[in-house]
Amino acid sequence: MSFIAVASVTVLSCTERMQVEEIRNNSGTSSSMDVLVYTGTDEGSSVSMKSLVQASSSATLEANFIRIDDANAYNSGTPSYPSLSEANIIEADMYAPSAVTEDGKALRSVSFKPQQNYVFDDPGAGADTVFRKTRMVAWYPKLWSRENYEEGVEAKFSEIGDYYYNEGGVVAVTFKEVLDGQTDIMVSDMREGMHQSRAYMSKKEYAVPPFGSENFFTFNHYLTAVKVYVRCKVNDLSLMTWRKINSVVFLDQPTTVSVELPENPGEFGEVVPNSWTDNQNMHIVTTPIYGDSGETASYPVTIVDDVNGTIKDKIYLGYILLQPETPATMELHTDAGVIQLEIPVEMDGKKLLDPGIIYNINIDITSDGKIGIFLENDDDKTFLDLSPWNIEKGFYQTANCYLIDTSEDMNSDGTRKYDGYFFNAMQAGNGNAGVLSVTNRELYPADGAVLHPVSAGILFQTQLNTVRNVELVSGHVRFELNEACYDNVDPLQANAVIAVYDENGDVLWSWLIWVTREAKDITYDIGTGFTMLNMNLGANCAFPEDGDPLRTYGLYYQWGRKDPSPRPPRYNFDMRSMETITFYGTNGEEINYVSEYSSDENIIEDSARNPLLIMEQNIQGPEYAFDWLYNDISSLWGSSTKKTIYDPCPYGYKVPYDEIEKLFDSARYRSNGLSYSSANYGITIYGGINGSNYFPFAGWKGYDTGEPDKGHPWNSCGVTGDYPEARILSTMHRASNRINSLGFVSASTGSNRTSATPVRCVRYDAEP
Repeated sequence: MSFIAVASVTVLSCTERMQVEEIRNNSGTSSSMDVLVYTGTDEGSSVSMKSLVQASSSATLEANFIRIDDANAYNSGTPSYPSLSEANIIEADMYAPSAVTEDGKALRSVSFKPQQNYVFDDPGAGADTVFRKTRMVAWYPKLWSRENYEEGVEAKFSEIGDYYYNEGGVVAVTFKEVLDGQTDIMVSDMREGMHQSRAYMSKKEYAVPPFGSENFFTFNHYLTAVKVYVRCKVNDLSLMTWRKINSVVFLDQPTTVSVELPENPGEFGEVVPNSWTDNQNMHIVTTPIYGDSGETASYPVTIVDDVNGTIKDKIYLGYILLQPETPATMELHTDAGVIQLEIPVEMDGKKLLDPGIIYNINIDITSDGKIGIFLENDDDKTFLDLSPWNIEKGFYQTANCYLIDTSEDMNSDGTRKYDGYFFNAMQAGNGNAGVLSVTNRELYPADGAVLHPVSAGILFQTQLNTVRNVELVSGHVRFELNEACYDNVDPLQANAVIAVYDENGDVLWSWLIWVTREAKDITYDIGTGFTMLNMNLGANCAFPEDGDPLRTYGLYYQWGRKDPSPRPPRYNFDMRSMETITFYGTNGEEINYVSEYSSDENIIEDSARNPLLIMEQNIQGPEYAFDWLYNDISSLWGSSTKKTIYDPCPYGYKVPYDEIEKLFDSARYRSNGLSYSSANYGITIYGGINGSNYFPFAGWKGYDTGEPDKGHPWNSCGVTGDYPEARILSTMHRASNRINSLGFVSASTGSNRTSATPVRCVRYDAEP
């Protein structure tokens, strides 16, 4: 039976943590080597760990319970319970969790030995009996058996000798010399049961066991579990120098711990401080963990396949249950010597080795003086980190868009390298470096670039089921792509917007997932030179297919906003409406239009919390009538040297500052080796160092100067194209460059800041 998840922890960042360990070889001499400890594979991937209570097992676990009966058993007033020391101790069989859940936690059913009854015979009580209450709490493994007690004789908790703990008013159960690397430690919550007699409830029997009509309890786990693998690159024959691994030992692990017992319903026990004692070295357990897939280690473990002499890719070394939240030191005893490694409890602010969690510890051993330790999830899925920790620069590579080229995520044999992807959802945009310094303006988020999401989900997709299985794990969004995205003949190329939400279910922030195989850089020798993408942000292809440029349009952005809007339904679309190409909402519903958001004084938070809505212009704004912001902020998309948290481009790119104008001017006047031609409802610019570049006449969506419609209908699709820059281009406060069949026209006729247009990103290497 599959256990229901109680908790999960995601380890998602890489780290520059370097430490030197001593290697004691067989000759007794020692040498030092660098040990690189990091979370994530060398490709930067890592995933969620699985909770101990998710592990599959049909085994019946023998547990102890204590039962505390109300001292005022026949009093209808407030119950009064004796001390835990006076509680009766009993035995029970505990089963794998049922499908019943409480607050998302697993509930284990229990069969008491002997059977427990909440009805107590007391002939003297008569009709005055109203109710009787009892409380119960359990632990595993069982420490006491009634073998030496007469039938019907009750035993007290205080009678279990070394396993009973009472100091300073703290009553606990001591698991003395029980921890052996394979025995789990669990303590249940405190449950309360009740019986109401025939003198109550219209003379009907009414019994309330601890939970529902059955005996169900939830359990906390107090150890952390690790499954250890050694991983080798199949072509790294240098690993042959390590030959065989003869044993794996975890050093100085405790065998005793005490857990305080709760006294009130719903509470759980806590580990007594300084009770992790009786330390000793423990060998790794070679059997599968909790009825897993059957992996069993056999020592000595050979790194080289004896049959064909090649390196094995991944070898299971066993599992062990450890003291949580404490650095774990392990030794690999090999033919070449003893390698000592430490698994830390925290890296880059992320906690490791939490109680109740199963971690996969994967060890890379090479001959170049480094050992890599990385963590992955217990179901053997691997997720690529889209926003890894940059060791050299010291920041997370976050952005408001993540570009995924699935062809780069395929192995040479056509299989996938990763099952999915994840990114840091605790930073807005490109992080603190992108926070604006604007006085007398309301900025969002209020505390810089910091976000505190509580859930995640799909906001919209341009193709149904492009993105699947979206979840928020420890402040990171994790998701998978449709299998069709990996097709080598006709891969699905589409977009999805993933949002995270606050405790009220309101959008906090959102990100574009841009799936395409055609994006590449085009470099131009103009001025000091610059590099630009060959397609619009969110486009599915770089050049028109069959003369239809629609898939080159990409997504549309109001100036200064990070959030996209879907494209028009046709390339020659001239209807005065808000209709769009069909896209798919949160629940997969078909949508073919967008709506407007309007308030008396629009602010940035309105934009971020309503990412799919077009922000209506503030005609009465005090500074610029055709801006969606009431109070003008002319630096929302940064400058030539700054990328803001509102920039919509992927990591490594930003909205152009003046590159669009320079490019169009050079092509129009055939300078700097550039030229252009007008065809297929757009302009192709030739002369890039590594290719040509097509700019479709994608029009714009919005309220433009001189237009009678106050709404945001489509304008000039297939006729002209507007391409924005971060800078404000003219005294008219416009922000885009307009092109038509004659090339670059001017900024003075470009659309204004309330209009939505495509964006063409330029390469940006000035991250902090």
